[in-house]
Amino acid sequence: MPADYRRLLGALRTIIEPRGIPVTIILLPNHEQITKGASFGLQDKAAAVAREYGFDVFDPRDVFLAHPANRRAELFIPDKHFSPLGNRLLLEALLAHLGSIGADPRTRDGGGVSR
Repeated sequence: MPADYRRLLGALRTIIEPRGIPVTIILLPNHEQITKGASFGLQDKAAAVAREYGFDVFDPRDVFLAHPANRRAELFIPDKHFSPLGNRLLLEALLAHLGSIGADPRTRDGGGVSR
């Protein structure tokens, strides 16, 4: 993992830790990973470092890979950003994840993470 990523996470932790601000790192898969079976090596390394720094990590790859293989292209628009369907699946999974860690996704500030 690049040293810049570690520096960035270290700086972020320095800012949020004294303030008790919860952060979830979201590891977005790309078009080639979902439709063509490209490696998730970058996300795997990023997740390990983020967890090492104490951040919550949300990796939605399974949500996209659970979509039928012959229909995964519909999760993206031609420029390879998520389509409305891809965004809906991502949002639903993210809200479920936040609920599972005690965050309240129904409000803007969420009230933080339950401790």
